[in-house]
Amino acid sequence: MEKMKVFNVEEFHRGEWQPLIIKKSTGEKIQKTVRITENHAERMNFYSEDYKIRYVLDEGVKKPKSKKRKTESVDSNIEEYSKLEASAIRDEYIELFGKKPYGGWSTSELVEKIDEFKSESK
Repeated sequence: MEKMKVFNVEEFHRGEWQPLIIKKSTGEKIQKTVRITENHAERMNFYSEDYKIRYVLDEGVKKPKSKKRKTESVDSNIEEYSKLEASAIRDEYIELFGKKPYGGWSTSELVEKIDEFKSESK
C-alpha cells in the first residue's frame, strides 16, 4: 500500500498557477492541502489542464508527533477464519441474500447474519 503524503492544491487562474486559497472557519486564509498517494496525485494531474487544478508535493510539512495509543484487549470471542473458509462464507451469504456482503463486515459478522437469517426463515 502506497504511503499517503501531503500535497498543496494549485489552480490555474489568469494564465498562471497559483495556490488555491481557502478560508478556515476562523476566517484565516490558507492554502488548501490534501493527503493522497503520489500515484493518485499523478493521475489527477494528468487532467490538470482540463480541470485547472493540480497537486504539488509539499516538502515542508513536518509529521506531527503521534500520540501513543493505549492498546485495549480485543474480544476473545471473535473466531479467526482461513481465507478459504471466509470465501465459502461469503459465497453462502451471496446465495442466501442474492447480493454481495458489505465489504466492511468481518467474517464473524457474516456468520452472525447468516445464522440470523436461517433462524428467521425456519
